[in-house]
Amino acid sequence: MSYTKKTWTSGDTVTSSALNNIEGGIDDLQTFVVTLTPTSLDYSGTMDKTVAEIYAAWQAGKRIIYRVYSSETEYADVEVTMVFTDEIYTYPSFNAFIIMAESDPPVLIFAFTGADNDGTVATYGTTIYQLTPLT
Repeated sequence: MSYTKKTWTSGDTVTSSALNNIEGGIDDLQTFVVTLTPTSLDYSGTMDKTVAEIYAAWQAGKRIIYRVYSSETEYADVEVTMVFTDEIYTYPSFNAFIIMAESDPPVLIFAFTGADNDGTVATYGTTIYQLTPLT
């Protein structure tokens, strides 16, 4: 269910239907989702947001989430866990670690935007680490 904003007035009674899933609406305001679309065999690709949009959300205190699809209907939401800033770049690098457990063999993907001065960039790079079972 999506959140529908209610304008409260004095004397209104708080009910479950009046609150209408308010937690979801609050979570949506605090989270910024960036969909990653792999375009190469190394899982690097394009994003549906620019680095300027990601940076603005980060400055606003939002939690940045990379949404990574493993099929047309299945995805994982991975939180950006590291932001690399450098004085010479306007936009920092936003980084996350993604585990693709369903691949054979499983892989750990380090996904990053890269620090840049061009806010229109909407691509990300990757470094792949193959995971092997302990023997």
